Amino acid sequence: KTFHWCKSLKRLELPSNSLFTLRKTFGNLGTLEYLDLNFNKIMFLPGEFGNLSSLRELHLRNNRVSSLPDQLGNLKKLEKLDLRQNKLTRLPSKIWECKSLKILYLDKNQITDIGLPISMRSLDSLEELSLYANKLERSPTFLEHLGNLRKLWLSQNNICDFPSEAAQGLKKLEVLHVDRNNIRILPGKHLAALPNLAYVSCKKNPLESVGHPLLMARWLHEYGAIRFPMAQDSTQEAKGTDMMDDKTPEASARSAKSDSKSDDSKSTAEPRSTSISDPCERALAKLGELESLNLSNRDIGGLPSQIGHCRRLRELIINVNKIRVVPKELCECLFLEKLNLGHNRIRVLPEEIGQLKRLTELDLTHNELKRIPDTVGKLMNLKTLWLRGNQIANLPVTLLNLAPHENDESGGEMTVFYMDKALADDPVTKAYIKAGVVCLPRKL
Repeated sequence: KTFHWCKSLKRLELPSNSLFTLRKTFGNLGTLEYLDLNFNKIMFLPGEFGNLSSLRELHLRNNRVSSLPDQLGNLKKLEKLDLRQNKLTRLPSKIWECKSLKILYLDKNQITDIGLPISMRSLDSLEELSLYANKLERSPTFLEHLGNLRKLWLSQNNICDFPSEAAQGLKKLEVLHVDRNNIRILPGKHLAALPNLAYVSCKKNPLESVGHPLLMARWLHEYGAIRFPMAQDSTQEAKGTDMMDDKTPEASARSAKSDSKSDDSKSTAEPRSTSISDPCERALAKLGELESLNLSNRDIGGLPSQIGHCRRLRELIINVNKIRVVPKELCECLFLEKLNLGHNRIRVLPEEIGQLKRLTELDLTHNELKRIPDTVGKLMNLKTLWLRGNQIANLPVTLLNLAPHENDESGGEMTVFYMDKALADDPVTKAYIKAGVVCLPRKL
């Protein structure tokens, strides 16, 4: 009854009032343009909400809404809809009939299905879409039709793909977050071609390929290994960036500054600066100058194959992570002298590892290896080899090549061999001991 007399009301703020339900009389507020119902306990919206024909912003953050009425599609003037931290599992397709909708925040729900728009043209106005921390297993199928989208958050879902069609269609994209998912391959070639893209966050995925050196440089930047804003002017990155700390779009500007500071403090291999303006050439130059990378204990799920662009790399420390696959492209880093892959989940080493002729230290401690490639026997400069904490039953006889030969310059340089006690009686271990190599079994 009270709302019946508020015929000219344009703005209504009712946050943090422990509201459980909303009366149907809300539908009488035909002049209302702004409605804030954040931080209540609302479980559903009455269908009469569809009568709020003048509404431009609807804020329902941190409630208990589990479903939305189809009548919301009647809100033709709605520009911003904030439904973060509710209990939604899907969106009705009618929501896309809000033809003026520019900003849609759906963070921290339980959404598994985003809903397919009836008409793709209804998506033309959307500029910001956030689906952070939901239960999506695939990217929304209509992303390729979001031609005006500038910012997209898909972080912390179970997404296993980001199709190239989506990357091609997002022509105005500036900010992309796909971190903390299960993505193995990114369409880096298409993403790198987007003219306005200034920030990409893709870390904490089991990545096997990022598809482009520009994305590889950005990946290393995220883990604090190098400083590499995607735009030449780093201020472009601050326009909208990571939700790493409080995971909200409002945190973007703050996170950009802290991200920059943390990268500078963590950097272990800062390459020389370059004045190259083309981002792709700049990325290749940056990667090509790297000599040392320390990515230890960063919760890395995969090492992208573009690591092969780091041609001058002499030292790679990437132990204490969750890596399962070692890309064969790593073996194109022919200057590598020290390689630490310990405490990961590696089951197989690429046969191409024998190409790393300059390698002097190889640490494979505590992985899931059952065999060592015969080609390791070609690493004639190897001095220290760690194999403890694996499931290796037998050593390849080619490892005998690495033992020093008395009065014979054709022998290897091996001085220390760390192995499990089960390998103490292996013929290779016995040959090493005879040749003076220090063999240290794992302590039980």
